Amino acid sequence: MSKFFNTKEQFLLILIASISVAIRLHVNFSTEYFPGNNGAYYLIMVRSLLEKGQLIRADFPLLFWLETAISFLIIKLGLANLSSAVDFTTRAFDSVVPVFSIVPAYLLTKRLLVNKDNFYAPILISSVSILYYSFITLVSDFQKNALGLLWLFWMIYFLLLVHEKPSFKNIFGLLVFLLLTGLTHYGCIAVAITIIMVDFLSRHFTGYSFKKFLKLTFFLIISIGVSVAVMYLINPWRVRTFIEIPFQIFKDPVFSRIINREPIITPFDVAGLLLTNILGVSALYFFVKRFKEINEKHRTYYLSMIILVLFLSSPFLAYEYAQRVYFISYMTAIPVVAFMHNIISNENGKKRILIIVSATIFCSVIVALTKPTFSNMNKNLYSELNEIKTRIKINSTDVIIARHGMEFWSTWIIGADAFRQESTWPIYWKWYSKVYILNQKKSKSPFGPAGIFGKPFNEPQIPEKSVLVYCGEYFDLYQSPLPPENFENYNKPEF
Repeated sequence: MSKFFNTKEQFLLILIASISVAIRLHVNFSTEYFPGNNGAYYLIMVRSLLEKGQLIRADFPLLFWLETAISFLIIKLGLANLSSAVDFTTRAFDSVVPVFSIVPAYLLTKRLLVNKDNFYAPILISSVSILYYSFITLVSDFQKNALGLLWLFWMIYFLLLVHEKPSFKNIFGLLVFLLLTGLTHYGCIAVAITIIMVDFLSRHFTGYSFKKFLKLTFFLIISIGVSVAVMYLINPWRVRTFIEIPFQIFKDPVFSRIINREPIITPFDVAGLLLTNILGVSALYFFVKRFKEINEKHRTYYLSMIILVLFLSSPFLAYEYAQRVYFISYMTAIPVVAFMHNIISNENGKKRILIIVSATIFCSVIVALTKPTFSNMNKNLYSELNEIKTRIKINSTDVIIARHGMEFWSTWIIGADAFRQESTWPIYWKWYSKVYILNQKKSKSPFGPAGIFGKPFNEPQIPEKSVLVYCGEYFDLYQSPLPPENFENYNKPEF
């Protein structure tokens, strides 16, 4: 580590990383049962790998492989049973591993900043990588996203190295982290491909030559080809969705939903989007105005990052895609902040930038520490679901339809397949021996499309001719012999 960082750098980076880890540990271990709306998803995925050697649902597997390996070691050492090992590992892994994002973020920022004598500027700017609101909130529910950000930070670092020196070593490093991103999260790999495509266009239009065009085209084809191949092997349906993105990217934009006062993103996310858009517009202005003063090796890299900041935080993105990429826009903002620090020659201007960065970090940490943490599960709910499991004798050939978030807890406790209402199809009534509808009556957590703000998720509708087979204090369970007559309405997404 001393090869890359001196003692002072090591101390400050470890200190900042420790603060981020402490915040994530606080969130992940603040509830008795796994926190978040979808937290139990990680529990059932890791358990299925331990018990059956395969994922219970088709998904990008790298996170689950890593967590399964650690859980397996804990079990073999006799430190915990399977359920406890899985629960502890998924919480601890999410608290620690994504925080390593500060390493590539610091290397990137330090390389970009012109003034090498200002020791604190790269430390402060790079700390945004793990202390910004978006990263701090990508916890529990969003483990794949958080791990994907780690690979993305390394990828944009190697992209910078390729700009400086397009050697085999740098290109190989870029492709390795592109592959790791592709094995981790769908939204992150879509952003990774977008980064490469935007960079390709920036290079092409700022320094055109036919030879250069052929090289970049070849690299672009290889990058996209590898990503799509990985995506196809993991989940072929995702490839079709990926191909549809260019045709759907601006359909049903976030802006129109905000105008209609639909609570789809939190007030903190709105503030973050305003901040990143202001940064992007300001940087674009200075890029055009000071074009000739910019380091030639970094020129197209800066342009790519500025375009990406504006694109990834655009209010005109379709909501379906915006909810996947908004949290990533701050990542491309870090090199843009470094650009602004370089391009503003006035020392007072540089200080103002660092003050804004400091204030952003401070507000993010305060929000993270004061924001309440909820779990979809508690002792009473857990006990009643166990009672349902014992009394109703639901087995592996049955399926449960539950509220979004509760479907994963149903699988974790009862053991049967479970889905939310909008993910079901009429064929389920033929595939499974019995179809059950689980309705929660009280003690609900406040999760909804906009997190803990706005309207909570609805309970699934009860199809015609359903029979009540269990009535408890917290849950009603119905058996449904036939799919709903108006299934198109039944299957309509809630958000």
